[in-house]
Amino acid sequence: MRSACAPKLERFVTLENADIDTVIKSARAFYADKKHVAYSADLRSMRVVAHPRGKLARVPLAIAWGHAPPKAWGNFSNLGGWPPMIGRAVTVDIEVVLDFAGLIVSYVEGGVHAPSLRVTMDARCGAAYPTPAGLRDGAAAGRVFLAGGASVEDLGEHFPYAMSTKGPNAARKIRFGGKELWTDDEHVAAFAEPGGGFTLSQIACLDAPAGATRPDAPDCWAEDDAGP
Repeated sequence: MRSACAPKLERFVTLENADIDTVIKSARAFYADKKHVAYSADLRSMRVVAHPRGKLARVPLAIAWGHAPPKAWGNFSNLGGWPPMIGRAVTVDIEVVLDFAGLIVSYVEGGVHAPSLRVTMDARCGAAYPTPAGLRDGAAAGRVFLAGGASVEDLGEHFPYAMSTKGPNAARKIRFGGKELWTDDEHVAAFAEPGGGFTLSQIACLDAPAGATRPDAPDCWAEDDAGP
């Protein structure tokens, strides 16, 4: 990082007129509690224009990481031995200013992309809460009902809150009616068999609108996590 940046940056995310040591310290503090950090720039969409300091590059940047949920959410022990982990995967528009020597003098992150998702028509879907704890507990307090077919904004966070032999029950963070909520993204449900008994199967509760691509669920765990 030091070799790619000027000794002093006009802007770095929220910092202004910061020396490179301050920038590095800030970045290390931000990522201290994050795992599996990954960046991927969409270079095909990059645009470069002249700038008084050198050149200005605008490019969409995919950012991903995992981090532990807030302690206030309570205990999530039904995960088959995996630690509870929020996976975050978003795309932001960044602006980078390079001086005439090719060193970064400004790095600014713009708005986070929030693609639309559609609530499926399955009757077992549609409950939303301020945190995934509501989905875990099936609580009435704080519950918001999302009608089948409703459009929501995907905020890029995915949290498996229970595990079964057929996969996880996993929540996705969304925006609906101006509120940030968590609703089931995928859910394992029991289906009655004609001859008696039940079969478990995973159902999708969110899907992409017609003509759009559904975002992948962020990876929450990796081999170095203490799992089963």
